[in-house]
Amino acid sequence: MNKINISNLVDFSRKGAKGKQTIATKFKSPAQVKLENDEGGGNYWISALSSISNTFKNEENQIGQKIDELIEKIEAHHVKTVKDMYQQNINILNDFEEFNFKSLRPKAKLTFQKRPKEKSIVIVEDLPLFADPNHVFTFNAEGEDLVGSIWFIAKKNGLTLKELSLASELMHKYLQNHYSEKFTISKDYCIAVDVISLNILTLSEMDFDKKSSLHELVSEIKSLL
Repeated sequence: MNKINISNLVDFSRKGAKGKQTIATKFKSPAQVKLENDEGGGNYWISALSSISNTFKNEENQIGQKIDELIEKIEAHHVKTVKDMYQQNINILNDFEEFNFKSLRPKAKLTFQKRPKEKSIVIVEDLPLFADPNHVFTFNAEGEDLVGSIWFIAKKNGLTLKELSLASELMHKYLQNHYSEKFTISKDYCIAVDVISLNILTLSEMDFDKKSSLHELVSEIKSLL
C-alpha cells in the first residue's frame, strides 16, 4: 500500500468517479508510477518551500537573496521547463518577501522538535497517510506546556480552505499521536499555509462538531480499494 500524501488526497477529491477509481487503484501498489504529475510534488517547489520554512524557524528573512539566486539560475539555464520551475518558485517567494512571519509564531520561546520520517505515517481508518509538517515546536504560555506546528504547502493552482483543512486535520492527528501525552495541542498555532493561494488555516478556525472532511474522504477511498 502506498503512503498517501496531502497532494494525493486533494487529487482524489477533485476527480470524478472514474478518476477516483483510477487513483484508488494506484494507491494499492508501491510498484505503480507517480500518482500525479501536475507539478504538485515537493521537489518542484523545494526552492520556495525551503526558503519560507527556514525564514519561519530562524527569524531571518533571506527570501530576497533566494529570489536573486533563482534569477541567476534562470539566466544560466536553456531548458524552458527548468526556467519555468524556477520562475514559479520566484512567484511564490515574491509574496513572502515582506510577509509578517511573526503572525504565525506564538510570543514565547520555541523549542523545535525533531521530525523523524518513521513518525510521519498517520493511520486513519487503516490507511497510511503521510503527515509532513515543516516544523513542530513546543512552548510555554501562562504556565501551560503547549505544542504547535506549521505546514507550508504548495500545489499547482493552490488549495481551497476545505482542501487545506485536510492538511490541518492530518497535522492534528500527527500531534495527537506523538505529543499529546506531554503537551496540550495549541489550536492557534497548529497552522496550515497554502503558499500559492495564501490561504491560512488554524485548528482554532475549524469546526470539529461537523463531520470530518478527512475521514469522509478516507472512507470514500477505502470503498474503492
